[in-house]
Amino acid sequence: MHVAVGTPGRIKDLLLGTRKTIKTDFLKIVVLDEADEMLGRGFVEDVRDIFGEMPQDVQVALFSATMPP
Repeated sequence: MHVAVGTPGRIKDLLLGTRKTIKTDFLKIVVLDEADEMLGRGFVEDVRDIFGEMPQDVQVALFSATMPP
């Protein structure tokens, strides 16, 4: 099983950056940490870019350590 865990910015960098160290061919699960913060701060395009690189059947989990009041 292959799992990638990271913030949206880090995952995007590893997928689409100069090194392209994450290969999605056999990826089964993607976990985005602090996803709510990234979406709330206008990084929706980064998250869309990430999902655009994922296989059709990948399982996605969005996590956050912060809770609204």
